[in-house]
Amino acid sequence: HECGNQKHDEHKHGNNKSEGHKNPKENLGELLIKQRNQKKKRRLDGTIENYSEDMGVVWNDISRQWENSYTLLVKFQQREGHSNVPPEYIEEGKNLGRWLNTQRYQKWNGELHKNLEERLEVVGIVWNAHSEQWENNYRLLVKFHERE
Repeated sequence: HECGNQKHDEHKHGNNKSEGHKNPKENLGELLIKQRNQKKKRRLDGTIENYSEDMGVVWNDISRQWENSYTLLVKFQQREGHSNVPPEYIEEGKNLGRWLNTQRYQKWNGELHKNLEERLEVVGIVWNAHSEQWENNYRLLVKFHERE
């Protein structure tokens, strides 16, 4: 009977380890979701926002992924001298060619933000890779014909 009272007291005072406690990582995840939603609605306190950023919080994961891919593209461009990434080219574990084709697709459909489009153009993106290849081959043919 004493054991039953102890369980009752633990539950009443919040000491029951089996109920009401969550994994700390789950609590942190829920907190980040709340903060991201508040930031999106422009309701997040500036102090919390600054503190979170200082701790490395990424507000928009898609934006972070885009920036990472863009950085890989810049490395590719600096190393190769152009930004014509082959369609299935992998750079540091990321399919950079597929990412670039996605950017082209989004531009053609009017879904690519103008700011991102301009940044890609700075590193020499060719929006219509097939047309560019045709033009290059045509120029080579003209040069060959002029030599003959």
